[in-house]
Amino acid sequence: MQVRLQGYRQIAFHQTDPAKAVAAVLLVSIVAFILVLGAGHTADSGEDEDYRVRIMALIDAGELDAALADLSEVIEANPDDPAALWWGAMVHMKLGQYEEAIEKLDRVAELAPVDPMVYFSRGLAFLHLGDDLSGQRQLDSFREGIENLDVAILLNPQYAEAYTLRGMLYNNLGQYTRAIEDLDKAILLNPDDAWAYAARAAANFFTSNILSARTDLFEAIGLDPKIYFADSAFQRELLRSS
Repeated sequence: MQVRLQGYRQIAFHQTDPAKAVAAVLLVSIVAFILVLGAGHTADSGEDEDYRVRIMALIDAGELDAALADLSEVIEANPDDPAALWWGAMVHMKLGQYEEAIEKLDRVAELAPVDPMVYFSRGLAFLHLGDDLSGQRQLDSFREGIENLDVAILLNPQYAEAYTLRGMLYNNLGQYTRAIEDLDKAILLNPDDAWAYAARAAANFFTSNILSARTDLFEAIGLDPKIYFADSAFQRELLRSS
């Protein structure tokens, strides 16, 4: 199976604990996600080819429980349909059910072990899960996310979004030098990634590179004004000192 992403991913970034690290939260907008299956999944295989259209319509209408119920029926009929499992994981994440999302993504990884999008999705789920945890469990979740992104990048070294996400996870762990390395790479691959600039601004801020942090933040806001968050302590500080 090959999972191909078309559309967009909305990322929200905010600082909740300036004494420790940056809390980076990726919120996936999956309305525009299109899954393209490989040659093994064809119309004559018995698969319900219309369910993806139904799921997108339900998600677009905000009917996430209905989308999940529909997917449950599809998965019950074909437990080895990696696309349905992946969709289910995405809906679980939208519902804040991160452990359930990871469970489905674990199965997708068994079915599609060389698809980098699968490991990106698991990294995203562990980031979400970690944001809801505390202490050692939170750190372990963030590290699990990084391990999955390591695999995604190994499978696709040009995966700009994976570098951005891994950089945010390194920010969460307070490993700002590693974060900057990843975010530099993300920006090199995609110079229009506002969220990579915002995350690098945070990493620079917490390593006292204030001028670089301010430059990155202004670049991020210029690319996407929605990237400014009024509750972001480091953003307010940078804008106040500019």
